[in-house]
Amino acid sequence: MECRLRCPVNPEVTWLKDGVAIPNSDRFYNEVIPDPLGGGALACRLVIGNPQATDSGRYICRAETNSHIENTYTDVVFKGAKLPIIIIK
Repeated sequence: MECRLRCPVNPEVTWLKDGVAIPNSDRFYNEVIPDPLGGGALACRLVIGNPQATDSGRYICRAETNSHIENTYTDVVFKGAKLPIIIIK
C-alpha cells in the first residue's frame, strides 16, 4: 500500500491496522521515500509479505510533525489463496 504526502519537514510516519501500530517485522515493512512521481512529495509504503485473510482490516497511514497530524485510511480485504485440489487414483 502507498500514500503520498507533501510536508515542509520530514514527518514521522506510522502505519496502523485497526487502530494498532504495525512494527516492522519479517512480514510487515514500511518505508518513506521521495515520491517517484516527483514534485517534492513523499511516498509512504507498507509492504505485507504473504498476506492472509486475517490481515484484512482498516489500514491507516499517519504522518506526524511537531505541529500537525494527518491520517488517511483504506479498508483492505485479503481473501486468501485457494489451494489446488489434487486427485490421486
